[in-house]
Amino acid sequence: MSWFLIAAATIAAVVSYKLIQRLRFKFPPGPRPKPIVGNLNDIKPVRFRCYYEKYLGAVAFNNITRLAFGKRFVNAEGVMDEQGLEFKAIVSNGLKLGASLSIAEHIPWLRWMFPADEKAFAKHGARRDLLTRAIMEEHTLARQKSSGAKQHFVDALLTLKDQYDLSEDTIIGLLWDMITAGMDTTAITAEWGMAEMIKNPRVQQKVQEEFDRVIGLARVLTEPDFSRLPYLQCVVKESFRLHPPTPLMLPHRSNADVKIGGYDIPKGSNVHVNVWAVARDPSVWENPLEFRPERFLEEDVD
Repeated sequence: MSWFLIAAATIAAVVSYKLIQRLRFKFPPGPRPKPIVGNLNDIKPVRFRCYYEKYLGAVAFNNITRLAFGKRFVNAEGVMDEQGLEFKAIVSNGLKLGASLSIAEHIPWLRWMFPADEKAFAKHGARRDLLTRAIMEEHTLARQKSSGAKQHFVDALLTLKDQYDLSEDTIIGLLWDMITAGMDTTAITAEWGMAEMIKNPRVQQKVQEEFDRVIGLARVLTEPDFSRLPYLQCVVKESFRLHPPTPLMLPHRSNADVKIGGYDIPKGSNVHVNVWAVARDPSVWENPLEFRPERFLEEDVD
């Protein structure tokens, strides 16, 4: 049997399986997918990313790595060191692998047909672990010289390692959860917040007045000041509402057959929550498309 016939039979089996599933259950509505490519054509390209990648991305990268590892991989001139370049390459490769969903992700028994995917994930994991273990070793040596004082997130985890029986793999996983969840989301939120204030000078003026009143010109903003800046907090919340950094949240998997809103969600389904639509629902929000931070001061919402 030729590979063409195997491929055709596989496609026919997948299409038949999907049709049977749609007849068996009442699934939530959605755009009708095309054969093979699904809804890829419905995804719009993201434009104008050069500013974000050059400035906001670098700021988020520095802030997250300083929290997690206590290190700045980018100097004041914007030059990244060798370890930082490796770090960025690992993050970029991880995002690329995470976004490339093969058919085996939907039909696990076909995984044997995609050995390259398994090898790519294994190679990426080994590269990530090698870099992280090197940084952990640096912190272990530094803590021994400084009487074990906790300074950063990695130090806290290393200190708690014996107390909570944390393995190195667990520590590496926690560190990378923090890094991957905090980099792009931080930069995207800052980007949208600034874009909305440029578009709405009234809001920008109120934020500036609050800054002048609370912070003044003699010093910079620090974390304790944030609780004294209620309007800035509302601007952040309104930015999150209109422009959530993860519009469909992270995928969850149902562990039982359930009904939600009259629709069937079979056990084992990958479920996405459309928070973008929830946050723009006119039955919940007054003038939902308007950027109005005051709504969080005037109404009982959070």
